Amino acid sequence: MAFLITASHVTMTFPFLSFRHVSSSSAQALKWLVNLIAASQEINYIVVGTTYLFFYRALKAQGVDRQTLPYRGQPYVNIFGLTVVTIVVFIQGYYVFLPGGWDVGNFFTYYTMVFACAVFFLSWKLLKRTKFVHPTAADLVWDKPAIDAYEDSGSVGRYMDLVPGNAAC
Repeated sequence: MAFLITASHVTMTFPFLSFRHVSSSSAQALKWLVNLIAASQEINYIVVGTTYLFFYRALKAQGVDRQTLPYRGQPYVNIFGLTVVTIVVFIQGYYVFLPGGWDVGNFFTYYTMVFACAVFFLSWKLLKRTKFVHPTAADLVWDKPAIDAYEDSGSVGRYMDLVPGNAAC
């Protein structure tokens, strides 16, 4: 419950940035808000792409044929996309580093999410003492029988129907 309250407070800080027009131009406040949201979405893509690479490594290490999967992503396209998006994240605010272009507000709107994500990730790893899962030890089949049975049943319901104790079960 504390996490939900904290997440709500963090989430609500962004709409409150829109009230910055009281003390400065609304265009600047909107620009900052758009930069923060764009950076967070780009980092979101990086996280999803990195997760896919870890999944792909686990598939290869455990000898699982990708043809058995209902959806098959292309790892090299993913690597290209990750490379491009990572470059974009780091150069999108490049002009603040040019001579005469330094502005603290712009620097923070372009790079706050990069620092915040790094801090959150490292904090989680250190506080929860989680480890990276070795590709050969990754569990790729825990829910597979239940999911296969559900898909073979022809039901067009939700995946949550599979969760034991759920009212829809």
